[in-house]
Amino acid sequence: NIDIVATTSTISPTSPTGTIAGITGVEKPAQATHEETIHNAWKFYRNVNNLIFDSRVYDYEFQLLQEDPLYPYLNSLVGIADSGMDGYANEHKRISQKVKREYGDTNPHRICHILVREAQHSLEGLKEICAYIGDKLGMQTMAVGPIKKPSQALLKSEKKYGGDPLLVTDYCRASLFVKDVASLLALIE
Repeated sequence: NIDIVATTSTISPTSPTGTIAGITGVEKPAQATHEETIHNAWKFYRNVNNLIFDSRVYDYEFQLLQEDPLYPYLNSLVGIADSGMDGYANEHKRISQKVKREYGDTNPHRICHILVREAQHSLEGLKEICAYIGDKLGMQTMAVGPIKKPSQALLKSEKKYGGDPLLVTDYCRASLFVKDVASLLALIE
C-alpha cells in the first residue's frame, strides 16, 4: 500500500503549524522519508508481480486441464462449456420447455413470467434433489438459486435462441461443487 498525501500549505520558518487549505493551526502531515517511499514502492512492485505470477499459475493449470483426456468431453457438454449468452441464435437445442395451449397467443415476455412462476414452485423440489445427490456423492458445497428473472430470460432468448423463450431452460439453477473428476463424472451421469 502506498500512501500519498498532497496538501497545499504555507509554514512559517518559526512555527511548526501553518495554513493548510485555508485552515490555520493544523499541523502539516509528516512527509514520508526517502527510505519509506522506496520501501512502499518495492512493496507495490512485489504486489503487482504476485498478481502477474498468480495469473500465470491459473493459465498453467488451465493448460494442464486442456491436456487431460477428459477435457474434449467436458468442453463439448452443453450447459458446462456454455456461458449462456454466446449469441448462437441458430443453435439447435434439444431440450426446451413444454409447449402449452396457454402460450398460443401470449407474447414472449408474458411466457417468461409464467415460466418464472413455475420455477418458483419447482425450487423446493430442486433443493431436495440437490441435497440427495450431494449426500450420495459426498459433496460439501452446493448452492440452489436464484431463479432467473423474466427480463434476464427474455434477453437470453433474444440473444441466443432467436426470441424463443421456451428454449431457456435454466430458470431454476443449482451449483454443485465436486472434489474430483470421478465425482464430476458421476454427477453428470
